[in-house]
Amino acid sequence: MELSAENLGKFFPYYLTEERKKGLLEALNNVPSRRYYANLADPEPLQGGGWRGLKVRRFEDGALDGIKGIVLTNSCDLAGENSRLMPAQVNFAPLISLDHYLNLLRTSGVSEQRTAQHATDVRAQLVSHLFYLPADGCIGPEHIAFLRDIHSIPMSAFSRDGEKARLFSLGDIGFYLFVFKLSVHFCRLHENIDRSVK
Repeated sequence: MELSAENLGKFFPYYLTEERKKGLLEALNNVPSRRYYANLADPEPLQGGGWRGLKVRRFEDGALDGIKGIVLTNSCDLAGENSRLMPAQVNFAPLISLDHYLNLLRTSGVSEQRTAQHATDVRAQLVSHLFYLPADGCIGPEHIAFLRDIHSIPMSAFSRDGEKARLFSLGDIGFYLFVFKLSVHFCRLHENIDRSVK
C-alpha cells in the first residue's frame, strides 16, 4: 500500500472529529515542512524516541557496537511503574544518515536517477520499511530508520548503560507517522492471502 496522505486518512482514530481529521490530513500533506520533534524529558525510553549508544552485536566477530536507534517498543511496555511477569525488552531499529544510505545505493550500482527518485520517496514517507527523520538540531542531518533490521536490549541493561543518550522524541505528527508505518510494515491486513478455515 502506498503511504499517501489519503491512505493515512483511512486509518485515523474513530474518535477524531471531522475538523480534527481535516487538520491532521492537511498537516500530513505538508509533513516535510512540519516539526517532527518534541522536547520530552522522560528518563525512560519512549516509543519513537531516538538514542545514541544503543548496543548491537556484530555477527562477524561478536563485538558490541554502539549505534543510533529508534525505539519500537510501546512506551507502556517499558514504563518502570508497570508490573510485569517477564522482564521488559527495548526493541529498536538502527538510524543512519540519509546521505550515507544514498551513497551505499550508488556504490552498489543503483543509477543516479533511481537513487534520486528513491530519495524523494523516502522523504515523502512513501517507503514502508524506512522511516524518514528530517534534519534538526537534535538529530543533525536527515536520517532514516531501518524497520527491517530489529534489535533488542533487556531494559535492565538499557537502564545501566551510561554511554547511551537521548537524541530526540517524536512530536504528534512524527509519532503518528511512525506508528502508522510500523503498523503497515509489520501488520498488513490487506495482504490478499486467503486465510479462510478449510
